[in-house]
Amino acid sequence: MTTHDMEALQTDYQSLPARAIIPMITQLNIQDQTLALLQVYLSEWNQKLNPESAMAGLYVLIERYLEENLLKSLIPENYDVPITSLSTEWMIQYIRTAKNKNDILLTAFLQAVNKMKSMYGDILHLWKYGDTVQYKHVYIQHALSKTVNEYVRQKINTPNKIRGGNGNTVGSTGDNDNQTSGASFRIIIDCGDWDLAKSINSPGQSGNHDNRHYKDLFELWAKNEYFPLYFSKEKINTVTEKVIVMK
Repeated sequence: MTTHDMEALQTDYQSLPARAIIPMITQLNIQDQTLALLQVYLSEWNQKLNPESAMAGLYVLIERYLEENLLKSLIPENYDVPITSLSTEWMIQYIRTAKNKNDILLTAFLQAVNKMKSMYGDILHLWKYGDTVQYKHVYIQHALSKTVNEYVRQKINTPNKIRGGNGNTVGSTGDNDNQTSGASFRIIIDCGDWDLAKSINSPGQSGNHDNRHYKDLFELWAKNEYFPLYFSKEKINTVTEKVIVMK
């Protein structure tokens, strides 16, 4: 296994729940031509929640609506302990054995399609998952953001960047549209050649918002890329910045 293999593993957006849910959606008996076409597209999809993927965008909404609808139908409104989420594995098992299985699936499918249309219109090739405004993205807001002026706010906050994945992918990005959980730091070490080590941190390596390294790693991190983390002095010297201290 190479460091490239480990990069792919750490940032993997393959959805295992999709392997179970998509076949149930594509087996629905639907006469509507648009929905039938989407069933075909879903059946051909690689089930990876990549940004810019139309079917990833549609699938994530299907999964969300399945959970949301089951919560409404199964949990009493006056239940003592608020329940806001369901185990995805339990949800899949419940749907498989439910008497109204087809109704559950079709309702969520229609809701997801309508939501995608409301965001991106009727043209299917314009649909996508990662979106800096209304769908999957990441935006880091500094804790003091609301107490400073706009000039400083622009410095201490990050820009919006599209993301993929969700809370059920190895490369976990959480289930909210704006990512608030998941790995902000990753490291890969090849003990056979320490200079092959790679790492990533977000948003940067400085806590000073006036320093150019404050959030210079954010875009690299958002793209699931890494920088070399050299070990030998010779390699380190090729990338080390020279800092001159004025006396």
